[in-house]
Amino acid sequence: KKYQRDAEGLMVWNASNGKKGDTQLIISLEGKPRLVRFTPQGRMIADIAVPRPLRDRHRLRKSNSGLESVTYHNSYGLMTAPEESLKGQPKNLHTVYAAKKQWSFMAYPAPNSSITALEMIEGTNELLVLERAWNGALEPMVISLVDNFEGMTAIGNNRYLIVSDDGKSDLLRTLLTLFKVE
Repeated sequence: KKYQRDAEGLMVWNASNGKKGDTQLIISLEGKPRLVRFTPQGRMIADIAVPRPLRDRHRLRKSNSGLESVTYHNSYGLMTAPEESLKGQPKNLHTVYAAKKQWSFMAYPAPNSSITALEMIEGTNELLVLERAWNGALEPMVISLVDNFEGMTAIGNNRYLIVSDDGKSDLLRTLLTLFKVE
């Protein structure tokens, strides 16, 4: 079913640990909130337990507002976040979840503000959150009039690459942007 396989977030596990052949991909899926381990060749290895508050897709505000991202914290393990707050939570509150802990923060003060990606800032315990407020292809974004940024990855030396989603629209394009956190 489509709602069970809507991949959104990706992180590489064990890529630089010095052990050949144990690299895995961790993918967050949106419709039915899931974290799944895959081989680099695309073979599914296993589901990963999702933090309890995220297990029921009926708690999502919309069917496509589930797990948008995944990253790894040295102390808390895998961290993930839904695109929007869960039902019963204030709409302007974002929450990041780990297995045994969660952190909430106020969303950017704009309608439809949502989390699109998470990454750890190298050499710190700080989390970088990519957030956007998108109203559709014909209306500008509030946070950024640049594009509809959806994905982010760390590429080293505190540099990050973000990618936009063209939303299958002729009015938008896929854009890659490199930036550095100082």
